[in-house]
Amino acid sequence: MAVLGATQDSFVAARRVLEKLTMVTVCPNTVRASTEQVGHILAAHAEQVRTTAHATLTPPPVQHPAAPRMYVTMDGVMLHIRQEGWKEAKLGTVSTTTTRPPCGRMAAAAPTVRTTAVSHVATLAEVATFGEYLWVEARRRGVFSAAAVVVLGDGSHWIWNLADQYFPEAVQIVDWYHASTYIWKAAHALFPEGSPLATNWAKHHLDWLWDGQVGAVIASLQTYGTSGAAITSTITYLTEHQGRMHYAEYRARGMQIGSGTIESGCKHVLGARLKQAGMIGDRDGAGAVATVRTWLKRDRWDEAMQLRPQRQRTYHRVARPAEGAVALVNSGATISDVCLVERAPAPGTPEPCSVSTPVVVPVVVPEMAPDLLADGAILSVSPRAAHPWKKAWSPRRQRHEWEQHAQRRQQASAA
Repeated sequence: MAVLGATQDSFVAARRVLEKLTMVTVCPNTVRASTEQVGHILAAHAEQVRTTAHATLTPPPVQHPAAPRMYVTMDGVMLHIRQEGWKEAKLGTVSTTTTRPPCGRMAAAAPTVRTTAVSHVATLAEVATFGEYLWVEARRRGVFSAAAVVVLGDGSHWIWNLADQYFPEAVQIVDWYHASTYIWKAAHALFPEGSPLATNWAKHHLDWLWDGQVGAVIASLQTYGTSGAAITSTITYLTEHQGRMHYAEYRARGMQIGSGTIESGCKHVLGARLKQAGMIGDRDGAGAVATVRTWLKRDRWDEAMQLRPQRQRTYHRVARPAEGAVALVNSGATISDVCLVERAPAPGTPEPCSVSTPVVVPVVVPEMAPDLLADGAILSVSPRAAHPWKKAWSPRRQRHEWEQHAQRRQQASAA
């Protein structure tokens, strides 16, 4: 139920899928409770690891060997939280990449860099707490043993503050697509949107930016003076992140320059389940669902199930009636409901512990081997179950059981 509650569009949809898969009907609130219960267990485990790591200065153990180059990305997603309004949920990823050489007619192109082995961290907590969670996940993935670490993000200041605090030796790269967006905004501020002049101006300055000539782009924008807020904001953005825009150097080293990993993570990890049309959730519930989804996405479900506490049995064993007591057959029990013949326990003999004990009823069945009822033997009769999977034995099976029991009694008497 937790898997379906975290992966389907809603708890109602999860309940329908569960019924189709297992023929078991539950209410949506049961699915919600199961999903949130697992999410709270996983969140408590993550909190314990984080607290221990920062209180004792003992880093968590490395569970995965480091790749030669590791990537850390961060971003935020606005979620609608009940009684709080729109709040930003933080999402971080730790990943590696593979390089695929070009082939065919694209042999002259640059190699393609693909993201692999992505793990996510999501929380509605403050930036400082999110940074600690991300540091723990990076430690688990072996980031600090990698030959090179790259932090990718947009222009949000909290991203680079966390990068300086937890990954001081990492190469910081501003996402190419965010940087190019500012160039297009400036082009549309100077020329009519969609006009050839705006397109040619933007492409010319994007070529400079692609080659790492950020200073040339800034100098060109400054010639237009105060031509509008778009020009001013573009100059400010490029000036603040100039040291993170050496795109020609990054590409020469085979590094990613786009934050597609975190952008897609914001959509399929958080947005696809928690940001649908008209969806509003409480803080605890949204955080629990997000936690379950991150563990599912990074393929740690088996580990998550090991963290669940052992469930205690809630059944109560029904005591057998005292020797000589007479119990009436209830619930419409018939001879086809007979499932066991056994001898009444001797006085003072401890009873074996079993999951459930059928109602014991002394009955006489003359047509079915009356000699088996001698010496205090009794019939254990249980009401016919209504569930279609729990059908009574067929007459052939009953006859076979009686014959087997008669043979055992004869062998016991001979011995």
